Amino acid sequence: MKTKIGILVLCLFCQFCFGQNNTRKSLHAQVLNDSLQVDNGYVFNINSKTRTFISSDGFFDLLAKAKDTLLISSLAFKSKRVILTEANLSVPLLLLKLELYENKLKEVVVSKKRNLNPISGGSQKYVDMEFFDDQKSSPKNTTMHAHTIENGVDFVRIFKDAIKLLNKKEPKEPTDFVQQDFAAII
Repeated sequence: MKTKIGILVLCLFCQFCFGQNNTRKSLHAQVLNDSLQVDNGYVFNINSKTRTFISSDGFFDLLAKAKDTLLISSLAFKSKRVILTEANLSVPLLLLKLELYENKLKEVVVSKKRNLNPISGGSQKYVDMEFFDDQKSSPKNTTMHAHTIENGVDFVRIFKDAIKLLNKKEPKEPTDFVQQDFAAII
């Protein structure tokens, strides 16, 4: 009985050892093109479901083994599938070439007539809109103190709006028509 268990353990140990030999190796590669520099793309190993990004010089590192399928994709280039072999993994730097992808746009018509739609009346809502403020497009200079109150009450604007309301003329009712209507009813 001890010999059967010993043989079984020996067989399992051999299987475990042989299974460790087929691990993924680090693949160093560069994606090239004749006319443009390849960058801002990614490489996806379909078998192991791992992904890495292509650097600005076109280099990438990925764990892979023989018979793995790599999908190389970038915006300006056609996607490419590469099935790796032992020869590809033994090379210190694998060079891969991509073809340019022409993204054809639809026809654009430019007319001579300019259609300008200026903002007409009631533009105060555009003035009052609050926009997202970041450091690069900040309308106020934070290094200089302007001696103003941030988000304070604008008394001048309130005064102007009040004057507009007070000066608003009420429409006069024509008295002639009103008297004629009452006379017709009686």
